[in-house]
Amino acid sequence: MAVVLTLAVSLASGAEAAQVAVGRDVQTDVMVTIYNGNLGLVKDVRQTRLPTGLHETEFTDVAAQIDPTTVHLKSLTDPTGLRILEQNYEYDLLSSGKLMEKYVGRMVRLYNTDGTYLEAKLLSTAGPV
Repeated sequence: MAVVLTLAVSLASGAEAAQVAVGRDVQTDVMVTIYNGNLGLVKDVRQTRLPTGLHETEFTDVAAQIDPTTVHLKSLTDPTGLRILEQNYEYDLLSSGKLMEKYVGRMVRLYNTDGTYLEAKLLSTAGPV
């Protein structure tokens, strides 16, 4: 399962648009508070450097049932210069088709029932096998 929160962010400047990925590897803290009524609060703190100018930032590996309206992003170096222009939330359940799509262009192993295998480059997921 892949859960991605995407933000279009502007940091005071007119530089060209770029794409930035912010994953669990830059996570500095996680706190969980559990309430009655099947409700919980997850505070996921990640610290990274964002380029100046307009760019798209993807936060991967976020809580699956996140409420996008509760997401807060702040700049530690320029709090007034950071603006969130757009925010999207993609909940992407893993399926065999999605898994195959992620490996297009990469080497894969095709296993036979007798345990032997063939290595090949996956060119496409469209059409018959």
